[in-house]
Amino acid sequence: MSIACDEVHWRLVELNIDHACGLASLLKVIGERLGIFDVPDVIDVMVYGDHESVRQALGSSVIVERSLVPGLFSRAVLIRSIPYASIEDLVVSVVINGDIPWYAALIKELIRNANVRNSLRWEWINEVLNRFNAVEIFNRIISQ
Repeated sequence: MSIACDEVHWRLVELNIDHACGLASLLKVIGERLGIFDVPDVIDVMVYGDHESVRQALGSSVIVERSLVPGLFSRAVLIRSIPYASIEDLVVSVVINGDIPWYAALIKELIRNANVRNSLRWEWINEVLNRFNAVEIFNRIISQ
């Protein structure tokens, strides 16, 4: 690929858009440690808000995922000064990114990993899913 998530990050900073690198980008950085190797070869970013305008600004070479909750940047994990969405943000956002098949598949794989599942902040996940009335959708996606 000709661009990387850090380049996308600086472009979105210029546009003042709440964002973090997305699931595939995060798993490229930490996936081997988790034993997750089947990561799509894409550059992805998670945004809160008008994801269509972000798609237009970035072009078709970047997959734009949606964040379920605002304030994404404040919860992001910084890796080499680049924000990556937290695992919890990625997990709850499957309810609005379920139309991206590899996204849902990777979230299910993450949850099946005992180390990941046990380290998740389930109180926060459950609170967010309840707040957005998304528990049923989440359970349906995860159980498929």
